[in-house]
Amino acid sequence: MRAGLTSEVLARVKASTPEFFERLVVELLLKMGYGGSRKDTGHAIGKSGDEVMIDIHTGTVLRGSLSSRALSLIDEWRNMHIDELMDNWERARRREPLVYIAPLE
Repeated sequence: MRAGLTSEVLARVKASTPEFFERLVVELLLKMGYGGSRKDTGHAIGKSGDEVMIDIHTGTVLRGSLSSRALSLIDEWRNMHIDELMDNWERARRREPLVYIAPLE
């Protein structure tokens, strides 16, 4: 019975969407005591494979696309951390290690 259940669960996970799998992994990590609380897990703002290039100064999308909700969250975060972003930009240009920037709470 256990082998059958294991096979069934694995088959369902393999057939799921990337978004479901991401939520499943986060939920499992939380249940195992990693990552603190759900509040600490951050925000899922896009879909697997989403890619966008955004101007640090203006928030203008230079390449790619995201949902308006995702762009709104990114813009809120960008405005809160503009000085840190600019500092990291200069670090990157000098090929120095980047400084961690906290996620949107």
